[in-house]
Amino acid sequence: MKVLTREQKEQDEVRRKEYGFLSDRYTLSSESLGRLNPEEHEEQWRTCFERDLDRIIYSHAYVRLRNKTQVVMIPLEQLLTTRMIHSQEVYQVAIRICSHLGLNQVLAAAIALGHDVGHTPFGHAGEDALTKKIQSILGDDSYVFHHARYGLEVVDRVEKNGKGLNLTQEVRDGILKHSVGASGLEDSMDLPMTAEGRVVRIADKIAYVCSDLDDALRVGMICESDIPQAELKLLGQRKSKWLGALNKAVVESSVKTGDISFDGPYLEALENIRSFMYCNVYGGGRLKDEFNKAKRMISLVFDHVMDGMPGNLSQKDAAFKTLDAVACMTDQSIIQYFNQNFLPQKVY
Repeated sequence: MKVLTREQKEQDEVRRKEYGFLSDRYTLSSESLGRLNPEEHEEQWRTCFERDLDRIIYSHAYVRLRNKTQVVMIPLEQLLTTRMIHSQEVYQVAIRICSHLGLNQVLAAAIALGHDVGHTPFGHAGEDALTKKIQSILGDDSYVFHHARYGLEVVDRVEKNGKGLNLTQEVRDGILKHSVGASGLEDSMDLPMTAEGRVVRIADKIAYVCSDLDDALRVGMICESDIPQAELKLLGQRKSKWLGALNKAVVESSVKTGDISFDGPYLEALENIRSFMYCNVYGGGRLKDEFNKAKRMISLVFDHVMDGMPGNLSQKDAAFKTLDAVACMTDQSIIQYFNQNFLPQKVY
């Protein structure tokens, strides 16, 4: 009988956890629905989901997230969350939940890191500004810019100079359906097709509520005494405690129901804090002033960029080419563009 060393036993335990404990809901790469456009040669040493993860990490859209707003605009405080940090936190929450539920962590990682590539400069302020510009130009009030739908445009059409990343259907679906919007997590409408996509959908909400709350406290927009105290008592006194408690609650709820689910007092606490954030932070005075300034800047830059479009384009084509150009700007690049084109230049 072979005697294993402690290190060998630990390695065997890791292998057992990673390869032996698979849920029947685990999404196998070998059973993927395939890519948007079939590729002649699929590499054997990486699964299709591993290739998607690599393509997203090295994409320009993902790199730009480091300089895009999460909630606090132009965060000079180094510890505040940017859109890239948020994406990484969604990744961490999602793969931790997937590891306990026996789901495909690579697929969850690809969806998590790619879920917000459709965001504009200045976050949701940019979405509002671009919605109004396109509605005005097209005379169509039904058009709404949404970062999840545009995220699919980015990976399908905008990246790689128009070639797109050609991701698998499972990752594309997860990006498109990650956002719950104003609805609650218990809303079963239009759920992602994979269990991993559903985990990311939950992880996104957990990550942004916890980080946004922590950032609001850090910059003094709210005080700890302002936060609903019953919820704070349940979740803990700091961000790491909130994340740990919510992650555990999702795992326990999913194990209990045999499906990807999140219910009970911890979900209620998360929803109550989210409602508190909408009333006291997202729509608050300081943030509202910043959002209005950002929207005015985006509107002016949009008009300036569109004026420079080739004259042979239809108004509609020029508008959507302009939308691509502006939506893909970072906070810093749109500020630089604005300064160069709208502020008086010093003459030395």
